[in-house]
Amino acid sequence: MKAFIKVVLIFLVALMMLGIVGAYGVYWHFSRDLPSVEELKNYKPKIITEIYSDDGTLIGELAEEYRKLVPFEDIPPYVINAFLAVEDARFYEHKGLDYYRIAGAIYHNIKTGDPTGSGASTITMQLARTFFLSPEKLFSRKIKEMILAWRIDHYLKKDQVLWLYLNQIYLGTVLGRNIYGVEAAAEQYFGKSIKDVTLAEAAMLAGLPRWPARYSPFEHFNIAKERQKTVLKRMVEVKMISEEEAKLAESEPVVLRIRENQYKGDSAYFIEAVRRYLVEKYGEKRVMTQGLKVFTTMNVEMQKAGVEAVRKGLAGPDGLDKRQGYRGPIARIKKEEQENHLQEQERELQEQWRFKNLAQGGDPLAEPPSPVPLLMGQNYPGIITELDLNENRLKVSVGLSSGWIPKDNYKWALSGKALDKVFQPGDQVLVSVAEIKELNPGKEYIFRLEQEPEVESGLLAFSVRTGEIKALIGGYNFADTQLIRPLQSLRQPGSAFKPLIYAAALDHPTKGFTAATIIYDSPDIFEYTQESEDGKELVAWKPDNYAGRFLGPKTLRRALEKSINTISVKIAGEIGLDYIQSYVRKLGIKSPLNLDLSLALGSSPVSILEITRAYNVFASGGYLVEPYLVRRIYDRNGNLLEVHQRDTLTEEVKEKALVDSEENNESDAGRKVRAVNPKDLGEPTLLEYQALLRAKKIPTLAGLDTPVQGTRVISPQLAYLMTNLLVGVATNGTGWRARLLGRPLAGKTGTTNDFRDAWFIGFSPDLICGVWVGFDDNRTLGEGEAGAKAAQPIWNEFMREALAGRPALNFPVPEGIEFVKIDQKTGLIAGSCSDEVAIEAFIAGTAPSQTSPCGQTPKSNDLIRELDQLP
Repeated sequence: MKAFIKVVLIFLVALMMLGIVGAYGVYWHFSRDLPSVEELKNYKPKIITEIYSDDGTLIGELAEEYRKLVPFEDIPPYVINAFLAVEDARFYEHKGLDYYRIAGAIYHNIKTGDPTGSGASTITMQLARTFFLSPEKLFSRKIKEMILAWRIDHYLKKDQVLWLYLNQIYLGTVLGRNIYGVEAAAEQYFGKSIKDVTLAEAAMLAGLPRWPARYSPFEHFNIAKERQKTVLKRMVEVKMISEEEAKLAESEPVVLRIRENQYKGDSAYFIEAVRRYLVEKYGEKRVMTQGLKVFTTMNVEMQKAGVEAVRKGLAGPDGLDKRQGYRGPIARIKKEEQENHLQEQERELQEQWRFKNLAQGGDPLAEPPSPVPLLMGQNYPGIITELDLNENRLKVSVGLSSGWIPKDNYKWALSGKALDKVFQPGDQVLVSVAEIKELNPGKEYIFRLEQEPEVESGLLAFSVRTGEIKALIGGYNFADTQLIRPLQSLRQPGSAFKPLIYAAALDHPTKGFTAATIIYDSPDIFEYTQESEDGKELVAWKPDNYAGRFLGPKTLRRALEKSINTISVKIAGEIGLDYIQSYVRKLGIKSPLNLDLSLALGSSPVSILEITRAYNVFASGGYLVEPYLVRRIYDRNGNLLEVHQRDTLTEEVKEKALVDSEENNESDAGRKVRAVNPKDLGEPTLLEYQALLRAKKIPTLAGLDTPVQGTRVISPQLAYLMTNLLVGVATNGTGWRARLLGRPLAGKTGTTNDFRDAWFIGFSPDLICGVWVGFDDNRTLGEGEAGAKAAQPIWNEFMREALAGRPALNFPVPEGIEFVKIDQKTGLIAGSCSDEVAIEAFIAGTAPSQTSPCGQTPKSNDLIRELDQLP
C-alpha cells in the first residue's frame, strides 16, 4: 500500500512538473514576440485636430478616430461603475484575469463544442486586445491576450487601466464619425461633457461596447433603452446603486442631441484650404491623429456672407444662372411611377425630420407628421402634376405635399415660349418654398422654380493691413467640386488688370504720367512681332473698346473710370512690356505673362489671390501683404508649433530649451517640426489664448493704427493715387454700384473677350475682396454679362454684410499729396473758361504748372455710354 501511494505521489509530482514545464512552454511560445506594455505609460492615442475661427468658434474637426481625452478625475464614479457592472464587476479584485469567469467560459465552451464561443474578457484583457492584438477569434490570440493582461495589471495601477480603457474604447458611429472614448461619446450622443451626464445616460453609454451598432440610441432607441435597463439592473446586483436609483434612472427621459457643426457647410472651402496647408507642412498622419489646435483667420459672419452672396449672385431670383435660361427638367417621371417616387421622397423627408428632431433634443420616439412640413427657402426636387393654363401656373408635388408655382416664379424659364412648350406633367424640377399658406387642415405651398447653376464663382476677402483671410469661397457647392478657385484657378482678369498698368505708368521714372495726363482714345493699329512655326512674324492688332466707339482725349482718370481699352494699350506701349512685367512682379503677380500688348487688357491668366493681393498694395499704402489662413497652432500638449509672422525656428528660439515631445521629431511630411513652450516666447498659453478670443481682445479686422504686415514695394503717395483713382471708378465709373453701399470704397470691374470671365476687385480702408464669375470650361457667360453685371453684385452683397455695423472709414491721405483743380478737357490747371473742372490728386511737385487757356481745348466726341452698360 505504501509503495502504491509512493508511486501515485511520484506520478502526481511528475504530472505537476510536466504541467509547470508545459505551462512555461506555452507562456514562452506565445509571449516571445509580444510587445512591451511599457508604451501604455506614454499613452498618446489618436485624437481630434480642431479648427477654430478668428473668435475661437469651433468650425471644423479632422480625425481618423473621433476621440477627446478626459482626465480620470473628470469621469463621474457612476459612469465608471456602469461600465464595470456590465464589463468587469470584479475588476478591482482580480489581477488582470478573472479565473471564475474563465472557468465558467471553459465549461460553456466545452458544453457547446465551440472553443471560441463564450469569452471571459476582463477590462484589462479588452485593453490588451485593443492596443496590441487583432480582433480575430483565435485560441492563440486569447492566450496572448491573457499574458498581456497579466503584465498590464502588474505594470499599471487599476485606475490607470480604467482611464486607458474609458478613453480608448470604441462606442459607435455618429454622422460618419467613429466615436472613441467616453468624452467624445457623451458629446456626440448627448451634447455634453462626460462629467455632466446623468446616471441614465451613463448606463446607455455603458451598454454600447457589447454591440455599438445594435445598441446605438440614434439607430435603435428601443433596443438601446432595453440595454440601458440591463446595465442598471446589473449595477443593482453588484450593489453599485440602489433599486430606487435604478428606477429613477429608468424613468428619466433620455434627451439625445446630435452634435452637428452648424458652420461646417459655410466653412467647407476654408477648412479644406486649411487642411491642405496643414498636411503639406506637418504631414497627414500628424494632422489626422495628433490633436492640433488650429486657430485660423476666418470670420464666421464674413464667411457666411460670402457664401450667401455667391449663392444669391448665381442662383438667386435675379441671379446669373436664371439669366442664362432654363436647361430643362432634372428628369421625366412616368405617370405610373410618380406615386412610388413621391412616397419614397416622403420617407426621405421623414428621415430628415427625425435627424433634425434629434439634433434639437426632441423625443427620440417621436414620429414625423404626415406629410412632413416643407421649410421656407429650402430647395426640393418636385414633380409637375398639372399645368393650369387658365391661371398660368404649375402644380407641383414634393413627397406628400403639393403647391403651385405662379407665373412670376417661373417666367424666367419661358424665354418667350408658351407655358406648355416648356413644361410637361411628369417633369421633375427643382423648387424652393416661397410662401406657406395655412389651410384647415394642412398647408398649401407657393413654390419658386429653381435650377442648380452650372456657372461658378470664387470669392476671397482679407484684412488690408495684416492679410488675414476672412472669407474664402471656392465655388457654388463644395459637395460638387473641391476646387478652391481663388487659390487654384488661373483666369484672364481682363480690365481688372488695367490698374496695374496705370500704376506702372504713374510710377515710371521718366515718362511723367499723372492722373491728369491727356491721352487720345482713337482707333489705332499696333504692330508687334511674335513667334510662329516659321519664325518671327509681324502682327497688326487694332484693339476695340467695349462700347465699340472712341471718345477722343481723356485724362488717365477718366480712361480708367470708363475702362477704355485703347488708352490702356497706348500706355503699355509707351512704358514698355519688360518694364510692366518687372513692375507687376513686385506687386505680387507670379503667373506667366503674355509679353505682348494684349497684356494691357488682362490677357494673362492669374488667380483671384494674385490680383486681389496686387490691388491690396494700393489699399495698404504701398505694401505687399501675403494673405494667410492660420494665426497659430498648438500641439496636443499646449506647445506652440507656429505663430504667424513668428518663426519658431529662429535663433531666439533655438537658444531656449525645446519641448521634449514627438512633435520635435521628423514629420511624415519630411520636415523637422519643433514644438516650443509658449512661455519661452512670451506668447499666451492655449487656455490664455482662448480666453483672449472669448473676451474679444483680438479684433476681427486690424484698424488703421495697426502696422501693415508686409514689404514696401511702392511709395505711399503712389499707392494713394491709385486708391484715389479706384475710388473714382467705384463712384463715377464702371463700378459705380459700389456707391450704393454709402461708404468710401474703391474698386475695378473686369471683363474678358466674349464675356468668359467677370471680375470685381475692391476694398475699403480695412477690408479687400476679389470676386470672379465664370464657367470652369471657359464658356461664355452670355452677351452683356460683364464684371459690373455678373460679379459686382456678389461683391456688393458681401461687402454690405461684412462691413455692417463697422464705422465708415475714409482712406488716409499720406504726406506729399496735393490736390489741384484741373480742366478735364486739357489736363491743365482749371482756368476761368474751364467748364469741366475736377479736383485731382498729385504727388507733390507733379501737378501741371500751366493754366488751361480759353478757346484752345482739345475737342472730344463726347460719346459716353450709360454707366451700367460699361464693362
